[in-house]
Amino acid sequence: MRNLDLTVPGLGGPFWDAVIVGLALAAAYVSYRRIFELAHSPAGAKGPWVLLAARSLAVGAILLFLLAPILSWEREDSPRGRVVVLVDTSGSMAVSDGPDGARRLDAARRILSDPDRGILEPLKDLYEVEVYAFDAGARRLAGAESLEGLDPAGPATDVREALARSRESGEAQAVVLVSDGRETTTGSARELARAGAPIHAVGIGSLASGDPYAIDLAVADLRAPRTALVRNRIAFLATIRCSAPGPVETALELRRAGAVLATRRIELSPGSAEEEIEFLPIEPGAFEFEVRVVPVAGEAIEENNSRFVGLSVSAEKVRVLCYETTLRWKYTYLKRALEQDENVMLACLVRTGPARASFQGSSPVDLADGFPATRAALQVFDCLVLGDLAATDLTEDEWKLVRDYVSEAGGGLLLLPGKKAAGPAGLGATALAPALPVALSGATEHTGDLAIAVTAEGTGHAILAGLGPFPHLASVLAPVRLAPGATPLALWSGADSEGLLLVERRYGEGRVAIFLSEADWQWARTPAAKTFEALWGQSVRWAARRDQDGEAGGSGFALRAAPRLVPSGEPVLLTVTGAPEGSQVRVQVVSPDGAVADVELAAGEGTRSGTFRPTSPGEHAAVAREGSREARASFVALRPAGEMDEPFLDEHLLRDLARDSGGAYYTVLDAHRIPEALERSRRTSVERVEHSAGDSPVLFAVFVLLLSCEWALRRWMQIL
Repeated sequence: MRNLDLTVPGLGGPFWDAVIVGLALAAAYVSYRRIFELAHSPAGAKGPWVLLAARSLAVGAILLFLLAPILSWEREDSPRGRVVVLVDTSGSMAVSDGPDGARRLDAARRILSDPDRGILEPLKDLYEVEVYAFDAGARRLAGAESLEGLDPAGPATDVREALARSRESGEAQAVVLVSDGRETTTGSARELARAGAPIHAVGIGSLASGDPYAIDLAVADLRAPRTALVRNRIAFLATIRCSAPGPVETALELRRAGAVLATRRIELSPGSAEEEIEFLPIEPGAFEFEVRVVPVAGEAIEENNSRFVGLSVSAEKVRVLCYETTLRWKYTYLKRALEQDENVMLACLVRTGPARASFQGSSPVDLADGFPATRAALQVFDCLVLGDLAATDLTEDEWKLVRDYVSEAGGGLLLLPGKKAAGPAGLGATALAPALPVALSGATEHTGDLAIAVTAEGTGHAILAGLGPFPHLASVLAPVRLAPGATPLALWSGADSEGLLLVERRYGEGRVAIFLSEADWQWARTPAAKTFEALWGQSVRWAARRDQDGEAGGSGFALRAAPRLVPSGEPVLLTVTGAPEGSQVRVQVVSPDGAVADVELAAGEGTRSGTFRPTSPGEHAAVAREGSREARASFVALRPAGEMDEPFLDEHLLRDLARDSGGAYYTVLDAHRIPEALERSRRTSVERVEHSAGDSPVLFAVFVLLLSCEWALRRWMQIL
């Protein structure tokens, strides 16, 4: 209570208030003057004074009620408020780099619940505290005891999701974030930090530059094909980062499900180096491979010594038909790249006249008469590549055949247009126009030194997987507009303009992609030749759906998984064919941890299908059973990239979050000061409290009670 104040509004100002009080007291005295002169009463000599006191108190009570004096003071209030504590449980929190060799999550537990210096109990004395554990998602813990059951095994770190989840219960006065800051998702936590409660971040872990003499080996990058053929050698190219005072001898291993498939000795010098290891697959399926640098004595962090990659191995080559009208440089180098690909069977037709075409390569059907004339002949090929064609380079029926090959037969189509295909009588004037990923008509050649950027959708896409950065281009077709339902995978940009370069879409049952430059052939004459070869090798595989192959069982009974390589949490479509109508079919999926799940199937036209969402990364085995028949398929749930790539403390991110939100950054050593800092910054409110006598019915009740008592006394004293 402070700043006490008394005011009397009164009836007519201070003078008249005093007059009224004086008259009231005088009337009380005059009314009792004669009593003191009366004869003795039963109350004796004190009786008149008691009556006078009762009457005076009654008059005082009614005067307070009428004059309504106001007593006021200021009262401070500090509401408990709400504080959210976010604890990182991602995989990088399992790194043992504490001062005493403890894991990062163990250090976080001590910061929160240590009996002497833990911050949870002091915070609970001041606030309503909510504790959340987060990695790829966030979940609220039931109480402090739940901290002991946390396991640092989360596949990713999503600070933004944790902040968003913590706000669902309302506004917080502060957020305490305990993490190594190794954010591995695409969302930006800083956007939420600027618009929310102050974040007090506690950084746990060692800095990358903390000890120049510490030894640390890491697989910083891993490149491998997404698809391959059985009995075709696969090369895994790993970028190895070495932090050590001198050369280190170790081994590079290729593993699958913990078993070593290949190994080779390597010597690493401080810095980065590329090392290759090969493998020959002998069976089809979807597999997860691990490339691992064997840890050496004294290594600080072993969790970043491995990287994983998914690979779909097929038993058959991709059958590709390429149709061109001119011997462009692009055609020449594309043909050479695909001919050298052991997993591709290439057939090429070059139109040499109105009714003539030159055939090159090998084909499972006779192409002596030119372009396939029937759907059956065209469907022999998995992928069709069309070059710079005008509307007259195929007949109207042939254009419709191509359209139906994609939309109905599920064929793959790659479009490599030039000026002719973009003209008024080009692809836009054919029956294929509805399938185009872009509105191409009217585009012209745009030249310059043009940079290439991969879009968010293109990152990790099967066409561009493992590729980049890309060399510049000298020319593109522009401008073009994106067609409805199409997805841009790569863009180009020049000094004063930008546009689409690589776009894909689904059309009916098939896939279509278009590349809007004729100049990429120049890469084949530079050190980027492998990029050129990989780009088109992966493009034909994507168009041919070789990321969705299935394995068949006996008697035509088959199970297919699509796609075979999928991010964790994304759906996989499991389709059963060859089961008689009305028969009982059961599909089960065995996860890498051994868990078995039944898949609910829906009947389609000649098929049974259902979806499964893998929650754990790695190889999954699916099996379909119908009576005594059995069919199997496999798929790989890909591991989120980045969690253990750089498992060091990202102090910059945590400091930025604290600064942007108005909070502070703490280390493990000074985190115990957080409750004190929050107490100093607690929100306090000052309230002016007023009590008026005129608002109190108690005074009027006292007035009536005193008058009643006085009357009773007078009656008893026989003075009426």
